[in-house]
Amino acid sequence: MDIVKVLAPIAIKEATAYLSKRSTSPSTELAVAASKGDTSAVKAILSQDDRVDLAPALVAASTAGKLDVLDILIEPPRRRYSSHAKSRGKGKGKGKNKRKEKDEDSDSSEEEKAPRTDVNVWSSNLTPLIAAVQTHHLKTTELLLDAGADPSLALKSTSETPLHIACRMGDLPIVKLLIQNSASLSARDAHLNTPLLVAARWRHPSVIEHLLKQGADIEAKDAKGSTALLLACRHACVEAVKLLLNSGADVRVRDVRGRGPLHRVVEGVDFIEGVGGGVKEELVRVLLEKGADRRARDGEGRTAGERAGWLRGGDKVARLLSEGVRSGSASGSANGGRRRSHDGLRERDRDRERRDKRYNPYGRAEGSHHHSSREGGHRHSPRERESGSPAIGSPRRPDLHRSVHRSRTDSPLADW
Repeated sequence: MDIVKVLAPIAIKEATAYLSKRSTSPSTELAVAASKGDTSAVKAILSQDDRVDLAPALVAASTAGKLDVLDILIEPPRRRYSSHAKSRGKGKGKGKNKRKEKDEDSDSSEEEKAPRTDVNVWSSNLTPLIAAVQTHHLKTTELLLDAGADPSLALKSTSETPLHIACRMGDLPIVKLLIQNSASLSARDAHLNTPLLVAARWRHPSVIEHLLKQGADIEAKDAKGSTALLLACRHACVEAVKLLLNSGADVRVRDVRGRGPLHRVVEGVDFIEGVGGGVKEELVRVLLEKGADRRARDGEGRTAGERAGWLRGGDKVARLLSEGVRSGSASGSANGGRRRSHDGLRERDRDRERRDKRYNPYGRAEGSHHHSSREGGHRHSPRERESGSPAIGSPRRPDLHRSVHRSRTDSPLADW
């Protein structure tokens, strides 16, 4: 019984190793060797089977940036390392020396005329070029492009081209290389993003600048109607916003929901003092200097100043957006001008009151603490009113509702 316990694990291990060895195809072995940069193993596998599928090995070598392996896989031809080619190259068989030399000459000429390996192949939903680009291998990318890699081949899942990927990662050297090799600036992914829109969404001003110099359409829109300027505003990239405005971007553009640059600046994240508030204020000032309309209303009828009031810490930006509104009617009285200058803030306060009533189960404002026991209310003690902390069973505070807005991230993927 003890012998069985000792031998059983050994037998299982040996059987597993045997089955694993048998199930491993030459293509898989070649891919493993290619990823490790083992040129000797690559040559050995090719010598045993000159018809092995090279696609997995090409993608593996491109991902790892193994240039020596790629040289072997692409050129010279695999025939040189095959046993069949060696036997023909030696001129084995019967015949005179002239015939032997003639056979050798024909073999060498066939090798010279043999076409390069096709590098526009797919493995694991990747082409070698896409694999090289997304792993930041510049020299590998250059080698593949020289070998005939097509920069227009896009990922089947997202329709992203290599240029989209390079712009998303902010890899300017690869962006330049792809454009030099005729990568399309107007290619669209599954969400109708151009490379410029991708660079704006992921906050890469240097890439944006190069794309604009190469002729990218500055007013191109994605599926949601966002331009590069709207995306740069949404993700609070001051440098990109200034660059786009100085390049002629339309400061009064609107997306499908009627939101303009000012609307996009004030939404998406909370204003945390010392972190995001200063950036938002700078963006608002830059946009206003370029002619952005602070009175513009989105599809829900709200101005950017009213939107800012929904977020904690947005008072400064809301005041900045409401300043100067009175300048639109110089003929009005001074008091009337002051009233209009605070319209945005008053509208925001009214929105808060409506929201408080909507989320207060007793239909009273937050400041009303005298609910009758019949209504199920709670009479706050002076200590509770002073500290501002609700007791058990008290109505839901509107702050909890605002926390929903604060929890939204500033991820480039959350554009709505």
